[in-house]
Amino acid sequence: MAALIPSTDACHSLSRPGHLQAQLRAATQAAHNQIETALGLLDPTLSLRRYGVILAQFRSIYAPLEAQLAAFDWADHGLEFESRRKLPSIDADLSALGCPTPALIPSATCAPDLERDRSRAFGCFYVLEGATLGGQIISRHLRASLGVTPDTGGAFFHGYGERTGLMWTCFRDALACFAGRGADADRTVATARQTFEALQQAIDGDAR
Repeated sequence: MAALIPSTDACHSLSRPGHLQAQLRAATQAAHNQIETALGLLDPTLSLRRYGVILAQFRSIYAPLEAQLAAFDWADHGLEFESRRKLPSIDADLSALGCPTPALIPSATCAPDLERDRSRAFGCFYVLEGATLGGQIISRHLRASLGVTPDTGGAFFHGYGERTGLMWTCFRDALACFAGRGADADRTVATARQTFEALQQAIDGDAR
């Protein structure tokens, strides 16, 4: 396991995302665009049934990844992991939509193994946290096109609501701090790519 970073104060003193975030963005942009197109969440013909299937596909990856991420002490990086879990929101959405969760969720054999390595963990966490930004647009579309609100099946894409920007800034600063104190950038970027690949496989049905 990589060395722990020093004080939380040092993390929050950083105001710029740093080079590692730029590397992550560049390395995953194509995969992000591909998944966005494949999901079609902003398609005006999106149905509630299709939306429920998409949530189940996301759950198949978020469940094993969040279980691994929970093993790290994120407080050392100025982050509170429990408040960032998305699985409870996905399960609440599936329940609100009347979807039988066990029947819809495939096993996620394609999820990357984080190997209890903090550099790999940050690469995975970057993908999951970054998804909350685009989720705000999707949340508004779900309300307008399907009448789905955060309380009636749209909690996952609603993310942190009005706190989304602040939550992303906190994560970005923690990433910059970690990058400046011994992160293995290659492993971080590789794991971010693997996380997107796992999401794509779940969407394509290869994780079944």
